[in-house]
Amino acid sequence: MVKDNLGGLLACESFEDEEQSFKPDDLTTHQKQDERAVKGQSEEDWDRVRESDGLKEKRKEHQDMLESMKDSFLNNLDIIMGRKRVVPIPVPEGKPFVSI
Repeated sequence: MVKDNLGGLLACESFEDEEQSFKPDDLTTHQKQDERAVKGQSEEDWDRVRESDGLKEKRKEHQDMLESMKDSFLNNLDIIMGRKRVVPIPVPEGKPFVSI
């Protein structure tokens, strides 16, 4: 165990041949650190972040990924909702069929 800069304990985890990573034992402490990091930000600061090239690029990448997977998502949703079955689900022998 290692202490972080706020005195909280960090658990050290790794598998063989991996770098060790430190995990806070108390996520609320970690959340409080995040809150302190953004607490003093003004609306102008947030506007600069929202309009930054890096964030715009990340949003564009995310939107492109969503659009590229739209058909797959909708097909899977149809399957889940039972409207359209691409591959019928076999009914196990001896089990009652329950419609969803």
